[in-house]
Amino acid sequence: MWIQQGSDWPIPERELEELSPGGRPDLNTASGPELRVRLGLTDVEIDRILSVRDSLGLFRSRGDLRYLGSELYRELMKLRGRFRLSRAPPRAAIRLRASLSRRDPDTQVWASPWKTYLRLSLGPLPGVRAGFLGEKDAGEPYRYAFASAHLMVERLGPLERLILGDYTLHAGQGLILGRGRGFRREFPVRDAALLAPHSYADESGYFRGAAFSSHVPGVPLRWTIFYSALRRAASLDPGGAVTDLDETGLFRTPGEQASYGGVRETTIGSLLQAIPHRDLEFGALLYRARYSTSLLIGQETPTARIEGVSLHGRARIRSSSLELEIAQTYPGGLAVAGCWIRPLGSGERFLMALRHYAPFSGGFFSSPPGPNGVSENEQGVTLSAELSPFEGVDVAASLDLSRELWPTIRTPMARFSAENMFKIRVRPSPGTECSVRWRGVGDSERMGTTDEFGRSSWELIERQKHSLRLALHHAPGTIVATDARIEVVEVRWQGRSACQRGWLLTQAITLRPHSAVSIIARIAIVRTGSYAARLYLSEYDHHGSGAFVMLYGSGARYSFFVRIGVSAAFRLSAKYASSFLDPPPGSDYPPGVFLSSSLISLQLEGSW
Repeated sequence: MWIQQGSDWPIPERELEELSPGGRPDLNTASGPELRVRLGLTDVEIDRILSVRDSLGLFRSRGDLRYLGSELYRELMKLRGRFRLSRAPPRAAIRLRASLSRRDPDTQVWASPWKTYLRLSLGPLPGVRAGFLGEKDAGEPYRYAFASAHLMVERLGPLERLILGDYTLHAGQGLILGRGRGFRREFPVRDAALLAPHSYADESGYFRGAAFSSHVPGVPLRWTIFYSALRRAASLDPGGAVTDLDETGLFRTPGEQASYGGVRETTIGSLLQAIPHRDLEFGALLYRARYSTSLLIGQETPTARIEGVSLHGRARIRSSSLELEIAQTYPGGLAVAGCWIRPLGSGERFLMALRHYAPFSGGFFSSPPGPNGVSENEQGVTLSAELSPFEGVDVAASLDLSRELWPTIRTPMARFSAENMFKIRVRPSPGTECSVRWRGVGDSERMGTTDEFGRSSWELIERQKHSLRLALHHAPGTIVATDARIEVVEVRWQGRSACQRGWLLTQAITLRPHSAVSIIARIAIVRTGSYAARLYLSEYDHHGSGAFVMLYGSGARYSFFVRIGVSAAFRLSAKYASSFLDPPPGSDYPPGVFLSSSLISLQLEGSW
């Protein structure tokens, strides 16, 4: 008997019952087709689960599911009674990917045009896991390639987790520690403390050294200590002071390679948590970061030192959750961030988040070390709500207001921005999904100038950008699935009668002639009036790989993707994509220049 309800991939029911006792799939061992059949997840959601599972080794609890992102986490919380979590991760996993891209007019290629990616994960013993990741971007010499490794030991008496190598750490609302980055308004909710190995090709948001987390037997205390020492890409002025930290991870041209390893960062810190009750938690964090440069061979010159302390807490009162963090850095200032979450039902909630920086130098890699930082003064509030008024209908809305001030000497600037979003998703039948998303962004900037006589003048700049996206996914059976999207964008400026518009039409068809074969054909047609009205096309084809392709001008992009299950343990996938665009008038390209690009990539992955 074949299961077809809500499925895009047929699997014998007997095989599913052997893998999932009682019909509940295990997120730590289930295959992609099994998750698609049992939980009705999309291919993008399944690839995200498998990718994060490979990096963590296993999901120890529902709290680890936050690594999947807020949207997928909420989707799984709606289905929490339909899956389970075991403690049996795969013993080994491998992923190897190579891609070759070409652009015309072609930019100068300084090194090999191939982009390569290798990831290994080993779990030889229960509670022990090791991993390695190597990645080289197209045009980079191999000596600038990124390499990352880690060894993790967990559940060893009072020792909860020990990591040697590269790792990430969350704390509070992320003002000082939040996966190596500062607080970000699009994800204000964070776990109080979450130590995990770094296994992504992100060359900036991680620590390199050692960290461990343990609990005190018989006492509701958790203690985390971390140490990190590594070199980061940075731009330096002639005096050796750091002017900017490079987060792109690209070292193709001589200018980009000049910033490679420009600053040495040494960090040490400790996090103490008290959990007197399951609904009450407090934490305190102390850290110290030192930045130094090497202008002379064998001699390092200290350029900056940042010290900070933060207090955070979490309380649950009548099903509502309140989280707050207060941080102070030296040099720097005070920062406060908090959020209030009110569950409204199964998978429904209301969220309000507040933030205030005045002035603040926290977030190791979100702002360069220096007296001013990136944003001298910022206040903001975020409101969001997710509702399910009817069966198969989900509604989400959000509003973000922020005010930023840069009180520099010559060009003071003040900005006020408002961003709103409304999305509704309807699932009228298994395998069919319709969604509508509206997004609007408005910016108002006041930029001041001061002349040699000390007289000040202000210039007001206002911009508005609106976009509307319609999407339809339809899988009437187990063989064919279609996905169509149309997105329209409009950009306006104050004092201009004309506005810039653009639209993007995408059509994708998925064929599954066999349970081990998947074929995706996609075509996108775009037309925009300027670079300001650019649109992005998301492509998540290879497992564990995704890209946002920027499109502007007039033209099209098409791609073909094939995934084949070579055996029960190994999968092979290949992709070819090509685009050709006529740039809009007023762009950096002269008239008559036609932009074209192509990409071919191969990936082999397996687990056993």
